[in-house]
Amino acid sequence: MPKKKTTAKKAENKITAKNIPLGVKIISIIGVVFSILLIATGIWSAIIVAVSGSSIVTGNLGLLVGIAAAVIGVILLIIFYKLMKLKNWARITIAIISFYFVINGITAIIYLFSGNSSTTINIDTINPYSALVETIIFLAIGLYLTFNKKAKEAFR
Repeated sequence: MPKKKTTAKKAENKITAKNIPLGVKIISIIGVVFSILLIATGIWSAIIVAVSGSSIVTGNLGLLVGIAAAVIGVILLIIFYKLMKLKNWARITIAIISFYFVINGITAIIYLFSGNSSTTINIDTINPYSALVETIIFLAIGLYLTFNKKAKEAFR
């Protein structure tokens, strides 16, 4: 008899498409797509820099940035895949990354709206409203993964 209880418990804990909250599915799918694009962009940038034969300093820096982007993309791809598999460490990691981007976005928005021009960044090319939208999206992701009851229960 104990085997039937164990089997029933395993079946109950089995991850299916039905017991993954919709918000987690959406975040995971968007994250996987973003990760794949980041990997492709990183590889493409590294190839362009390597083929173009640019100077040693800018070529090495461009190659390094391209490789770093591809590596970060692979790490994010793993994290978002594990989020879809309802791994709690992935939920916590994505929430932390989201809240980091919220803090970063708030800082950028304050800076952009303050009119401070003592920077090497051309402020005219940065749209403060897109920074606001991105900050709101990251805030929604972080709050959802941290405080939504259904999302938290799915990861137990």
